[in-house]
Amino acid sequence: MSLYSNKITELSGLENLHHLNVFSFGKNLIKEFRAPIDYLKRLKNKLEVLKMAENPFIKVGGSGDQDYKLFTINALQNLKYLDYELINAQQREAAKQKYNDEDLDKDGGHENKEENKDVDLELVAAKIDSTHKLIERIQDESEDAGKLKILAKYNDSWSLFEQAVDEQT
Repeated sequence: MSLYSNKITELSGLENLHHLNVFSFGKNLIKEFRAPIDYLKRLKNKLEVLKMAENPFIKVGGSGDQDYKLFTINALQNLKYLDYELINAQQREAAKQKYNDEDLDKDGGHENKEENKDVDLELVAAKIDSTHKLIERIQDESEDAGKLKILAKYNDSWSLFEQAVDEQT
């Protein structure tokens, strides 16, 4: 979802976007970064990609740039990309040290920790690890999910048929 460059001064009205995965509110008029991040943290969503650069709270080249990034990384634990840059382990550790877990509540984004353990390291190296379980998510959320599941069963049945034909010939 994109609210990029809309002269927005605060975030609101996103409570029902439970499948929100990619969100951009960059280049708006948001003067302080903590309020929007705290708001996003309270929402029940699947946010992995966030673009918030080009708002007045960012002081290019100053400490404000690093502060908002570390605060965001620490608060939104499931985030994989911030301002379209992959979040690496060093940034996560720096965020944790700076904010000393003060902003994490008991659930605080640790829901998917087990799920993330089986991420393919080649995908991480290619910076596309957010595709993890993408097909399953599409099947679960798609209106045509039933058709996709039938197609998968058809392939299994066809395999058995081909095998039986091969055995008879």
